[in-house]
Amino acid sequence: MNSLPKLTDELIYRIIFAMEDQGAVYSFDLEACEPVRGTEPDGERFVELPAWGPQDGYKTMLEFASSLNNPVWSAKLVGILESGNKVFRGFKNALKELPPLERMWFSYKDKVMGERVRAWYEGLSGALEAECAGPEDEELALEPLDEDFTFAECRAEDIDLPGLESSRYGEGIRYIRATDVNGKTVGAAAFKAKENGAVSLFWFYVLPEYRGIGIFTRLYIKIGEVSEKSADIEVSLNENTMFLMPFFSRLGAETTAVTLRVPSI
Repeated sequence: MNSLPKLTDELIYRIIFAMEDQGAVYSFDLEACEPVRGTEPDGERFVELPAWGPQDGYKTMLEFASSLNNPVWSAKLVGILESGNKVFRGFKNALKELPPLERMWFSYKDKVMGERVRAWYEGLSGALEAECAGPEDEELALEPLDEDFTFAECRAEDIDLPGLESSRYGEGIRYIRATDVNGKTVGAAAFKAKENGAVSLFWFYVLPEYRGIGIFTRLYIKIGEVSEKSADIEVSLNENTMFLMPFFSRLGAETTAVTLRVPSI
């Protein structure tokens, strides 16, 4: 066979499934161009799939846990993996506690395994003849949060989070909060529309265990939606919130005297 057909996403997922099925023997049928169960590789028509064992799965889990922006969940998952006690089961059970993070893990794992499959497939076809399709999205995308969280305007008394001092902000303050499927408040923000058409963001908070999965971004977007403002959103940062500077910079923030002026979404 001079070349193999284009590597599709469907074929990648079928190969990944075979790679992860440690309880069966698989090979790749070069004529049918698909993984087959129960057939030993013969080096001719049937070849070995990309190598993938428990050590690869463990390494990938550890890399994912170490890469998380949320220090609470990063430490929790690394601790499970380094405990030496049923680490695979413990890792999976922990992720089930936060579905968006679990989906992030699946995306991360599929990306890592997909890269290995592509490299292997190119090797089979030959570097010049392979027609491997590139990944549709090289970035680790956050899954939509709507099925796990609700983002809506609320009253100040509906928010039970640290640092909210509504009496300081004067009249006209509005609030957005994020709640999980059980109605628990996991994040919130306080803002006010200004006479010049801009929106001032006074306060925001996301529970530590829910950071790093897009809650704050969705709160920010929701402010733009409910305020119906097309002008900028002004954000005041202090020594405790300066870590958010890179986030706003990616949105095109322009530094003013004491605030960040961020284009509305």
